[in-house]
Amino acid sequence: MTVIVNSNSVRAELGYTQSGAEQGRRVWILHGIMGSRQNWSRFARRLSQSHPQLSITTVDLRCHGETEHVDAPHTIEACVEDLIDLAQKIGAPQVLIGHSFGGKVALQYAAKVSTFQQRLGLERVWTLDSPLAADLRPGHGEVARVIDACGQMSLPQVSRQAVSTYFTDQGFALGIAQWMTTNLRRIRTEDHLGDEGFTWKFDLAGIKALIADYWKVDGWSLLAKIQPSIQVHLLRAERGLRWTAEDEQRISQSFPHIATPLLKNSGHWVHIEQLEALITLLGDL
Repeated sequence: MTVIVNSNSVRAELGYTQSGAEQGRRVWILHGIMGSRQNWSRFARRLSQSHPQLSITTVDLRCHGETEHVDAPHTIEACVEDLIDLAQKIGAPQVLIGHSFGGKVALQYAAKVSTFQQRLGLERVWTLDSPLAADLRPGHGEVARVIDACGQMSLPQVSRQAVSTYFTDQGFALGIAQWMTTNLRRIRTEDHLGDEGFTWKFDLAGIKALIADYWKVDGWSLLAKIQPSIQVHLLRAERGLRWTAEDEQRISQSFPHIATPLLKNSGHWVHIEQLEALITLLGDL
C-alpha cells in the first residue's frame, strides 16, 4: 500500500531489529526518549518466547540509537512519518507498543493512520506509562535533568565507566547512570588503529527538540481521533508518577472503550522492574 504523507521534514532511515516468526502477527516496539531498541532487546526476546507466533520489530526512532541523524524539524509528527515509511518497506504493524515518549508517538501514529481507508492494518496500541497531558509531570523533571547533564558533559569520554561516574557524581541513581552508557558509541581514529574514546549515539539537539514537541502534543486530542476499532490500552505504572486520579476519571467518562490496566509494584521502567508481570498483562496481543 502506498500512503502519501505531506511534510517538510526529512525522513529518517530508521534502525530496527526483527525477531520471531517471519510471517507472524507484526508487533513493533518503540522506546522512550534517549532510549534505543537495544534497551528493549531483553523484553523483545521474552515476548517472543511467550508468543512465538509473533513477528517482533524493535525500532530506533529518529535522533536515537543507530538511526542515521537527519536535519530538523524533529517532532512527534516527523517520528510518525518515519514509521509510515518503514511500514511501507517491511510491512505495517498490527500491534504498536510504545514506552513513555514512544507511547505518544504510537498514539499519533494511530490517529494519523485512522484517516486512511485501511489504517495500514493497525489493530491495537499499547502505551506503557505514557502521560497524555501537554504539561510536565513530576517524573519527567529527572528526564530534563538528564538531558541537561548530557549537554554539560565534555566529549569524548575515555570509557563507559567514566560516563557512569559522571552521572552518579551529578546525583543520579546508578541505574540511570548505567543506562546512559548504553547510549554511547566508540570513536575510532582515522587509521582505525586505536580509539579516541566515547561519544553519544543520539543526536542531543534533536532529542531536545523532540521532548519539547512532546509537551506540546495533547494526547487527549489524539485519543479522540483514533477510531474505536483500534483497541487502545494505556498502561499505568503504579509508582510511575505519570498518571493522576483525574486522568483515570477523565478516561472513564470520555473514553470508556479505552483500557487503563495497572502494572503493580512498578516504577516508570516497566520492562525492567516488572518484566514478567508486563508480559502477562499484555496478554495475547
